Amino acid sequence: MKRGPNSTCVEVHELLKTPINPSKQSFWKDLKQAVLISKNIQTLDRRSILNLKLIFSEISGNIQHLSTLSSLLRLLRSSLKADIGCEIGSTISNVVFRTSNANINEVTEFINTISYIVTNNIHLKKSIMDEIIDPFTENLASGFEFASPVLSAIFELMITLISQCPENRNMISKYLKEVHFTRCLNLIKESKDSLAQMLIAEWLWRSSNILGDCLNKVKIFGGLLESFKQIDLSNFRSSLHDFVMTANKKFRLPITHIQYNSFLYNNERIESNGWIDINPDTIVVWITGKSNKRSNAQLPDVVVFRTSLVFNGKVADKMLQFHTKENMTAFHKISNKKSSEFTFSVPFITKSEIDTFLKKIRENKPKVAIRHIKNNKNIKENNYQGNPTKGNNKYNKSRIIDGDDDLDETENGNSHNFDHFYNKKRVYANPKDKMVLEQDEAESKSANYFIEDDFYGKTTQEKEISMNQIEKILSDFQKNTEKSLNETEAQAKEELDIIISKLTDNIRVLKQMEQQHKDLTEATLFENKEIAENVAKLNKDFLSKHNETAQRKGKIVEKLNNDIENLKQGFIQDTNEAFTNNAIVGLSNNLANLRDIMCEIPA
Repeated sequence: MKRGPNSTCVEVHELLKTPINPSKQSFWKDLKQAVLISKNIQTLDRRSILNLKLIFSEISGNIQHLSTLSSLLRLLRSSLKADIGCEIGSTISNVVFRTSNANINEVTEFINTISYIVTNNIHLKKSIMDEIIDPFTENLASGFEFASPVLSAIFELMITLISQCPENRNMISKYLKEVHFTRCLNLIKESKDSLAQMLIAEWLWRSSNILGDCLNKVKIFGGLLESFKQIDLSNFRSSLHDFVMTANKKFRLPITHIQYNSFLYNNERIESNGWIDINPDTIVVWITGKSNKRSNAQLPDVVVFRTSLVFNGKVADKMLQFHTKENMTAFHKISNKKSSEFTFSVPFITKSEIDTFLKKIRENKPKVAIRHIKNNKNIKENNYQGNPTKGNNKYNKSRIIDGDDDLDETENGNSHNFDHFYNKKRVYANPKDKMVLEQDEAESKSANYFIEDDFYGKTTQEKEISMNQIEKILSDFQKNTEKSLNETEAQAKEELDIIISKLTDNIRVLKQMEQQHKDLTEATLFENKEIAENVAKLNKDFLSKHNETAQRKGKIVEKLNNDIENLKQGFIQDTNEAFTNNAIVGLSNNLANLRDIMCEIPA
């Protein structure tokens, strides 16, 4: 990944530990970059969980970043607990049932991501079901209006939520009414996508087993009841497909079903039988009968091809063949070739089925390929318009769903434990961003060989020559692409090594600063403790001395008061005595004077 010298990029687990603001577009840009360089995260601390909840609270206002949130959740799968289920369920309710301007492909990817992360996580299933059960049943009763990919994803999620979770089965049994089953049957009738039909039918079967005899199945299924009862656990996917075919025949839906006995994938024989469903926008291959070979054990139950990416369709005696540009990840375990060629051995095929198959491939060719032929100078200008991965088709990815065949059911048809039947693991084979350029250039270089009227009108020899030329062009393109990718990878690795080295140095410095801060904090706490102890001791001494001083002061004051009182009494006594003495002396003198005066008076 190229970055400027001053750019910084952290991994998801580091980003979630920092203060974030999901209302700003810069945060989503940083999050997208972090997701690209991060690995799966096993645990989340409390700060990260709070930040994740904050992201969910802001996603409604940033619906254009729903794909980034899906990628984030896949990284966090192992670390998600029940406490985040409320936010996930609330987001599903808002995005699926209340938001009308969301991108179909991003909504589908988000719902499929939730199905992936809740597998084997019973606590997360419960908290999500608590949030979506009301809007799901309300919208189902009033009538779903979703594109086929979204419809498939919704019912796949509901199937996953009730699998291995008795609490959710008990909960949904309290909400389901006959109207919900009738609406599901109407959805099958209205749908033109066999994958959506199969998922709805499976949900119907599971839900009817939950309610048991409480349903009036005759009223709900009518003429389809016998076919519905024929769904057999020993070949569940095949019998379920038989029910869907019966419904399509009854309702005269434009879906063609072609049976096959085995098929070749890149010339590798796969001993398996099943059905090829030709829908208006997709070709769905159901792999129902698998042999006991170890290589076949990894085969998915269903593979979905976008017809816009299917080319070179051929039909011969008991053979149907086509090529696809889909990134078939699951089949790479069987064949390491990057091209995808499928050749099916069919027991019989009608002219109508042949015409439908070839017409479907021809009519879904990108029109810009013809413009390339007519004006080669405009190839680069028109190439973007002809990119099938960016067109207005409903399926923006090929989906591969793995399934089990382990299901336990009682004699009366009510399943008590079908937790392990439906897919324990789902593999979504998405065309990656790096494949877009490869597809565009392959189309522009091989466009001269994709004019339908000319190609399908050639002789067998001319077709073989054309195919050899196409294979040579694709081989050269593959070599150049691999060389370019290797050079880019080497350059990116060198730059990443530099970034990692700088990050390592920064981490080392930060750890040193962290240790210094820790030591300083510990020293400060120790000093604060000593100061607190000294203050407490001084306070204790002060109080002790203060009490002692107060006591001494009281004694001194008391003594002074006693001394003053004694002196006062003595003074009064002395004064009284002096006054008394003075009065007697004065009186004596006065008497003497009086006597003298009286002596001087003549007789």
